Amino acid sequence: MAEHLPPNILARVLRCIDSSGSRGADRIEKYALLSRQWAQAVELWSGRFSSIVIRSDELNMFSTVYQATHRRQALSQITNKIVLPKYHYRRCVLFETRKEQRRNNEAVTEAIQSFFSLLATWESGDKGGGNSIDLSIIGFSPADFASRDEPFRMDFLGEHFMASCFHSWEKNELYPGWDIKERRWRHSYLKLSRDVWEGLPQLHRITALRSNPAKCENRNYPITQGRTFEGWTLAKLAAKLPNLRFIDWVIKDADLLYPKKRIQHREDFAAALMESLREFRDLTTFILDTSSILPQKDTFDPPGLHDDDVPEQLTEALQNIIRLPHLQVFKIDKYTVLSPYIFDAPVNIGTRDATARPFQNLKTVNLHLSTVTPSGTHYFDTSSPLPEDFEPPARYEFSEPENHYPALKGSIKRTLEEDDGSDLELVGQNSDGDYYQYPPRYTKRYKRDVDEALGRDGRFFHRDRVDTDGIRQILKGFIDLVASAPKVEHAMVTLGARRYRGRHSYARLAYGYFGLDEKVWRITKNRDMQGEVAVYRGLRETMELVDGGRRAIVYGPPELREIFPSLQESFPNETPQPPYHPPRGACYDGDYRIRNEQEQ
Repeated sequence: MAEHLPPNILARVLRCIDSSGSRGADRIEKYALLSRQWAQAVELWSGRFSSIVIRSDELNMFSTVYQATHRRQALSQITNKIVLPKYHYRRCVLFETRKEQRRNNEAVTEAIQSFFSLLATWESGDKGGGNSIDLSIIGFSPADFASRDEPFRMDFLGEHFMASCFHSWEKNELYPGWDIKERRWRHSYLKLSRDVWEGLPQLHRITALRSNPAKCENRNYPITQGRTFEGWTLAKLAAKLPNLRFIDWVIKDADLLYPKKRIQHREDFAAALMESLREFRDLTTFILDTSSILPQKDTFDPPGLHDDDVPEQLTEALQNIIRLPHLQVFKIDKYTVLSPYIFDAPVNIGTRDATARPFQNLKTVNLHLSTVTPSGTHYFDTSSPLPEDFEPPARYEFSEPENHYPALKGSIKRTLEEDDGSDLELVGQNSDGDYYQYPPRYTKRYKRDVDEALGRDGRFFHRDRVDTDGIRQILKGFIDLVASAPKVEHAMVTLGARRYRGRHSYARLAYGYFGLDEKVWRITKNRDMQGEVAVYRGLRETMELVDGGRRAIVYGPPELREIFPSLQESFPNETPQPPYHPPRGACYDGDYRIRNEQEQ
């Protein structure tokens, strides 16, 4: 009889056993011995085969474990860790060479081909059955600092190195070498071979694609700056997933030492997104973090990433994505460099349905942008020109101790002499189209060059006006979007950091003892910012319409009471936040706090 019980009856029996006491789970395991049908039912009930973390060198084991159809169909979450080639410990002091990057990309290409082929075989054999799959992809080398487990450290460094194991970037006491840790791949990207993508099969069960190393942890060391995939690679993989609904990606757009390479990566990513729009027809969530870095010096001259007479490609691609018909969540994390027309209708419409009304399902919009634009301009302006006798701010000192650099320089030199790899002959010598040597050497001069390229070689804030064309355009587009989105619950655009510049948001907020729930406009700015009255005078009419039939309540700087008579300076039942006194040397220029909350 046990062989022929209907699946729904089996499930009810297991639920009853599970609820019968604290040892119900232990008893359930014993029922797996009754028959094959009971064994399968117990496996499905336990969820043991619903989630798995696999390495690319364990694909055969993965295939064997999930050989049974019911296990494959129960699978709903996969983390695919692509194993990159090991490197000698001497090279921990060097940036990756082009040869090492090619080897990494070959490993990525082979791993993705094998993984896609295996899942395509399953889908063909299972005839479309099974749960939707949430896929995360990560790339790592066993030699990377964050990935070195104890057995590998024994092999990597030798037993006598286990005492220190490069737990800091400082010199190892037993070997005159250094480890620059995650800086080693600062100028590297993991890429899928361009000529392989077309041959990849489509995977219909995958509905979520994540590549966010910051959310993955090693049991020994939290990965805070893991390896990132090239934007083109992620967008092209997404094009092979016709039922994709969820995207959460981290890419790099902060390599200002190599502007030509940076521009090429942005353009390739944008083109791939535009080409993939047709496969995004069911997309509900789009989250992108470009790992960009804010300048800390207002005299910084931002690099131009495109010609002013043509639309900026990445901004245009994101304009199309935010207008996808089923999109509910759109988040661009700090501090992405985008043009002020991000909320406007795109000039070039991709392969999405151009007749669909945009924003109809949008619930959350959150953009955290840089204070500079792709055209090489600043969002904020100055109230008055700098005096003729103005002197640039002094360059702050290199964060690592000065006495480390002679030894670090010697370690680099020694590695180049002792390592017989032919690729090291070109370290710090070739330019590959950009003006800066590649790969560079991690020296004091390099660090200062990086800070100068990023606008972080000094701290000076004098851009204190918000009434600029760029801010007017982005705020108008943002408010028009909220007015056109009937289901919006939370929308926010932020320019700069917590201590720097301002934000505008429209959110459903719950606060107070009685659980008051209403939508409000909130404007937060640095207390030194000026000119907001001129900006918001032209936006008031649209803002007051966005309230579901009720007049919006506005919280913001007291200067805006001239425009919004009902404006409140703080939220009810909250005490003012005490003034913040930054530690000596901290980068802080004041912040007008509207609400007693801490922001990142």
